[in-house]
Amino acid sequence: MHIVRKRQTVHVERFAFDFQWKNEPAGCGFSFPCDRQGNILWDEMPQAARDNFTACQCGTFAVTFQGVQDYSYTYQEPAQGRCDCGSIIDLLDFTNTCPCGREYNSCGQPLAPRSQWEEPWDEE
Repeated sequence: MHIVRKRQTVHVERFAFDFQWKNEPAGCGFSFPCDRQGNILWDEMPQAARDNFTACQCGTFAVTFQGVQDYSYTYQEPAQGRCDCGSIIDLLDFTNTCPCGREYNSCGQPLAPRSQWEEPWDEE
């Protein structure tokens, strides 16, 4: 197997300009995309969201401004390998099966065919 993409950590920065409905449980309100400084990202909002933002700003809606919130997150993208058959497979788990039937571990090393594996351990 040839590794075509190494496992990588991806960090996504996401900020939002948040408003909370007055007299409602936490989490009820509006969240509008913005940058770290609170500049609204108008191109990412449909017209309905723009109208809601205006209503929040001008007092039409009974909301309280919660500030700019950081909703950034990080996740792992698995390595990908090209099997000898040409298929690209994600190397997510300890065992990764190609559509052709070959088995690989999470590092892309070939494993013996399942017919050669021991039976699963059973405590009983």
